[in-house]
Order: sequence, then structure tokens, then C-alpha cells
Amino acid sequence: MERPLSTLPRPAFARPALARMGGLLALVTVASVALADGPAHAEDVIVTRHPESCEQITIKCFEVLPETWTEVRYKEREKGAEKSVPLPLVVDIKRGSGGAERNNLEAAVQELEKGNLTEARMALRELAAGGFKSEEGQLKFTPFPKGGTGAKGRRPAWTQEYAHFYYGKALVLEGLKAGSDKLLEEALLVLTDVPIPGQTETTGGFLGRFKGGNSRWLPDAMELRARALLGLKRFDEATAAYGELFDQAVGVRLAPRWVYEAKVGAGRVAEAQGKPEVAVQLYEQAPTALETLLGQAPNRCLRLEIGRYYSRVRMRAAELLLRKAEAAGTAAAYVSVKTYLEESLPDALKKRLSGRTPEQLEALLAGARDTEVQAVLLAGLGQAYLAEKRYDDAALALAGVAVRNADARERAAAALYYLAKAAEGAAATAEGEAKKAYDEIKSGALKRLKSDYPESPHATK
Repeated sequence: MERPLSTLPRPAFARPALARMGGLLALVTVASVALADGPAHAEDVIVTRHPESCEQITIKCFEVLPETWTEVRYKEREKGAEKSVPLPLVVDIKRGSGGAERNNLEAAVQELEKGNLTEARMALRELAAGGFKSEEGQLKFTPFPKGGTGAKGRRPAWTQEYAHFYYGKALVLEGLKAGSDKLLEEALLVLTDVPIPGQTETTGGFLGRFKGGNSRWLPDAMELRARALLGLKRFDEATAAYGELFDQAVGVRLAPRWVYEAKVGAGRVAEAQGKPEVAVQLYEQAPTALETLLGQAPNRCLRLEIGRYYSRVRMRAAELLLRKAEAAGTAAAYVSVKTYLEESLPDALKKRLSGRTPEQLEALLAGARDTEVQAVLLAGLGQAYLAEKRYDDAALALAGVAVRNADARERAAAALYYLAKAAEGAAATAEGEAKKAYDEIKSGALKRLKSDYPESPHATK
């Protein structure tokens, strides 16, 4: 657990509106009745969200059928009728079949999630039924098969499908982390169905192997391909790849996340090109697509998700404005970012968007209170207040960021650094117990900065 830095009160975070329990109870009752008969053996599990309350619901089923990028189909009983759940509401899928391959796949994915990228990549390559293989001491690219060992030979077994996707993901993550063009080029061979260098065959890459929406991992693979192209500085191709993702996300009505990822893609490209001013403009334009999507959302749970992404994309612009102000280091430089952030506060947002329907307004305000959004907002306001020598206001805002945002390490480290500065400024004009309290805040912030975030540049300033 995170240790409090001081006795200063933490900023309040309002919780989202209470769940609509009536609909949830009705759905759970139906699910309970359906499961009372019970599948012959409950091998597979789908975890989904109630469309109105967002409460998680577990569906136990005989078999999860092929998963597409719009829905997951399943059978509760071996001879039962097929049912489906919309993919945008699916939280997780746990398969019971697959035997040793499933166990090996789960172990490899765990390594990937731990950040052991090389180990994960090597293990996933062995499971993926394609990619680079060692033959007579040399690596040769083996095409991914067009058919497979899964449902009546029409598609690969689910373990191969998952391993293929995660193999591509491991390559992109490791390639970006290591700055390795070789790994990123390999990722493109794995993700995209293109000619194999020096061979007549194509790779059978993921986006070709499962074209037509025939895998729930397709949007993820499209976004990974764009990131790989961006890492290779193939900027025009990356921009086009993000555009393709947006067209599919809107055309097929994928989960809101993919509209967000596609629309911020152009800003990421501009940042990589060293054009922060252009990136800010692109991030400021991106919420328009999310506002349009909000008006089309079929249920409350997706509206709340769109509301989060609406505010998160605004915070991407705020972070760039904040970096510019930090570089200038003057109170005047913080004026524009402070104004922008104050317009993003829930009360200001409520006033500006008062013409929205109550359902849409609820989603947008909940998004403005999202923890990740609040972390950027409070960090920016805290630094702006510090530049204005409003030390108490700065300390309150920055303490909230440092305590609540420990997972975003550099942001938390920066908050601790500026919190120490705010406490130092306040102590300069305080006396007695107040001065002692501010000195303790400064000392505690610096101690945690150096002990918890030693890799941060702020720890050695």
C-alpha cells in the first residue's frame, strides 16, 4: 500500500453514478436459471459487463466458439443453441481446452505481462505454428498455415490463434523497448500477410490469416502494426495504418478504445516527428469523433467508456502543453496549460456541455473524474500553482498525483519532485509548527522520490 506523504487532505474524487441494479438483477436471474440446468462440463468462462450497470458477470459454458472482432459466440451445453455476447462488453475469456499447449501459452503470456519480453517472444514463437524457425543452424521464416487444426480444419486451434497474436505483440513491445528495427521488421512479417524476403510465399501474417473480422485480436493487431511502423519511422505508413483502424472501428462498431487509439495515432506520429504543436492540435481535434460515437452508443456501459476516452485524449494535449511550460520555467508559460486544464474540470465541463442529454453528460462527467485523467489534470494544475507561488494549492494537487498514480512511475516521480518544491516554498514564509509540517512534507517527498523512483531524472535533480 502507498504511504501517505503528509497530513494534507487528498483531493476528492467523485465516484461514478450508482449501478442500475434492477436490470442487473434481472440479467443475473436469467443467467442463474440458464445455468441451473448446467452444461455437461463447464470448461470455458466468459467474463462480461452488464450493459447498463457495468457490473461484471461470469458466463460458464460448454464451449467458447470462434471469437470475432464484434462478438463472442458460445454454447452453454454440448447440444445447446449458440448464443453470443458483444465483444465490446467482454472483459476476459478463459478456455478450459488445449491441454499442454494451453498451459504453455498461459505461461508465455504471463512472462509477457511481467515484462520478460525476450523469454515471452521465444516461447510464443514455438507455439505459433509459424514465424522464424531454426533449420540446419539457420533461422528461416515458416509461413503461418492458411487452414488449421481447429474447428473442422477451417481455422487454427485457439491456442495457435492466441500464440500468433501474442508473438506479434511481444515482438513490437521488445522492438520498441530495445529500439530494434530488426525486431520491428519481424513483427510486421508476423502481423501482416506480405511476401517473405527471398521466398515466393507470403508470411500468412495475422491480419491476413484472420481477415474479415475472424478474430477478436484483429483490432489489437492493427494497432500493433501501426506502432511498429511508427517505431521504424515509416510515418506515412503509420498514419495510414491508424486511418485504417479508425475506418474499421467506426464501420464495424468496434469497442470505443479503438476509435480512441486510431484518433490519437496521428498525434503520436506528429510527436515522433518532433512536431509537438501539430500533435496538440491533433489531440484537440480527436474528441470530436468520440462525441459522435457517444451519440450512437447502444448502452450506458459503453457511454461511460467513451466518456473516459474523451477526457483522456484531452489530457494527451495537456501533457504536451505541460512539457512546453516546464521547459520555459516561468509563471507566464503555465497560463495556457492552466486555462486548458481548468476547462477540463468536471464543473467547467458540465457548464460547457450543458446541451447534452443527461445520459451523455453523465458519461462525460464520469470520464473527467477518471483516475488517469485526474492524475494529469492535478499534476498540471499543481505545477501551475507552484509557478504562481500558490504553494498550499500546489501541494494539495501534487500530493494527490503522487499517492494515486504510482503505476505511472515518471508522472508520480515528477509529482513528488514538485511537491517537495511546493513544501519548500510554503516553509519559507511559515513559522512554528506550520514550518515544521512543511519541512516534513518536503523531506518525505524527496525520500520517497529517491527510494521508490531512483531511475527518474527527477531523483537526481
